[in-house]
Order: sequence, then C-alpha cells, then structure tokens
Amino acid sequence: MSAGTTTEKKIPPPVAESKHVGRRIFENQNDPRNTYPKEELPSSYRVLPPGTFSTMDYHDERVNFHTDADGTITYVTRG
Repeated sequence: MSAGTTTEKKIPPPVAESKHVGRRIFENQNDPRNTYPKEELPSSYRVLPPGTFSTMDYHDERVNFHTDADGTITYVTRG
C-alpha cells in the first residue's frame, strides 16, 4: 500500500441502543403492534427487517432500526 492510502472505514458514532432495543417498530406507524411512540422517534430513521436491502448512502442524522421478523428492535446503527 502506498503512502497516503488508507483503507480505514469510517465508523459511525454509537447510538444509545438500550433506549431502543426490545421495542417493536414497523414502517407503518399506525400498525397496532408498534410499541415505539411516534413522538419519541428521531426525525430521520428507517426500519430494516431481516433480508431488507438498503442503500449505502450515509446520513449522519439517520437512525437505522434493525429488527427481527416480529418487528422487535435487535440493534441500532446510525447512517
């Protein structure tokens, strides 16, 4: 590798996962299974169930809620 070349990947700042993990969230906020109050949601977010394809564009303000098949948040990332 030549000088000045780097392969470091930018790691997003941590998200306070404990606040989110275990709650249920669905793309349709009117879904009665939601346990995440609308007023507590960040201004920019996306719900990513298993097998969901998502764009690779990075938005520092966006929160990604990764869920299991039942809609329960299992982990959270930013971007």
